[in-house]
Amino acid sequence: MSEPSTSGLPIIVIGGGIAGIHVAQELADFGIQVYLIEKEPTLGGKALQLFRFFPTDDCALCVSSSDRLFSRGGFRKCFYRCGITEHPNIRLLTQTKLVAAEKLNKEFKVLLERNPRFVDEKKCIMCDKCRDICPVEVPNPLNFNLDTRKAVYLPASQAIPYSYVIDPNTCLFEECAKCVEVCPTNAIDLKEERSTIEETFGSIVIATGFEEFDPSPLKEYGYGIFDEVITQVELARLVDPQGPTKGKFLKKDGTPIKKVTMLQCVGSRDKRLNSYCSSICCTYALKHAILLREQGLDVTLTYMDIRTPFIYEDYFSHARDEGVKFIKGRVSNVERDPLTEKVHVYVSDIQTEELLDLETDLVVLSAALVSSKGTNQLAELLGLELDDYGFFPSNGAKEDIYTNINNVYVCGAAQEPKDIPSSIEQANAVSMAILRRIALYRKVM
Repeated sequence: MSEPSTSGLPIIVIGGGIAGIHVAQELADFGIQVYLIEKEPTLGGKALQLFRFFPTDDCALCVSSSDRLFSRGGFRKCFYRCGITEHPNIRLLTQTKLVAAEKLNKEFKVLLERNPRFVDEKKCIMCDKCRDICPVEVPNPLNFNLDTRKAVYLPASQAIPYSYVIDPNTCLFEECAKCVEVCPTNAIDLKEERSTIEETFGSIVIATGFEEFDPSPLKEYGYGIFDEVITQVELARLVDPQGPTKGKFLKKDGTPIKKVTMLQCVGSRDKRLNSYCSSICCTYALKHAILLREQGLDVTLTYMDIRTPFIYEDYFSHARDEGVKFIKGRVSNVERDPLTEKVHVYVSDIQTEELLDLETDLVVLSAALVSSKGTNQLAELLGLELDDYGFFPSNGAKEDIYTNINNVYVCGAAQEPKDIPSSIEQANAVSMAILRRIALYRKVM
């Protein structure tokens, strides 16, 4: 258990996803100064790409703790409207990462490095003039390069901070500078440089989230080989009305998709890669299967086991009622017929002991959830332990929020794959633990 945090010092939260936002806001509401840092240009993390989340099928950035969701009631919070950029106790630093840290007794002396946005978020009025005049158009990574964006762009439709940003890897800078000429508020500075911030903190909260495993090394699934093979997060972008196809379910060539085959446990429960179960893959696959059936598509789901704890079992029942077909068995490979150009999934049905040939328009892989990029470097900087899979260790307790370093806490999917309600519940536990330490310090002083 951690020692009391030094009173009066700010808290730093590393990671601007759902868990990190929640910790920052909870502490700030109690009068604690918080630095919330995020390596990307906007807050939101993976929730920006998920469209709807379970068990309520609402926007992924409208959240509550799992106990309230399981009771089907309680308070819900929309982070798009949380006012985090105006909170007097929160200093929001996007495009920022921790590059050095030193433990001083119960305090942490930290060096932060912030990349330039080239657009002053306080001056930007979102008039779109810079975007409209920008001549550079590049693939959009938010939508897995299924559409394009400009070199000056809004990171997400409801980005926090709500401001344009310039991509230094694609911008022509002084060679063009048309955006500077048209900006009515002089918000654009193409000469802005990288900056550093040195600060001392009383506690550190790790909320760095997860990444989706890249299935490319598993050649049998055809990911990266056939355009018709995508992952579940990519599918979430396709069904999102604000996604690259505006919610229309189309192939890359613009033709409609009628048959979808989902393959579970890709890269997880696999001794070659990640032997653990990624926990929420079954549920979000069922969520997507139901959404596709509601649009009239033919959906088949192949699996080893369906794991849907608590009320998530409703998704399995609902999917069966909607007509989703289930095949228990191992997929041997995915191929494309050179004559018909159709994609075929070959799966060994355990129940019938047959090798099935499933012709399909789209293959969706439920890929493993792995630790986020940069976790190893962050752990090394702070002297934190990682488990065999690159996550911050858990002892299995529901609210296990402590690390091997006093006053360094962890919450959300930085610890292990978990759903949004569980991440929020753990973020609440971190907030309360820090507040208890501060209260204890003030009492003994």
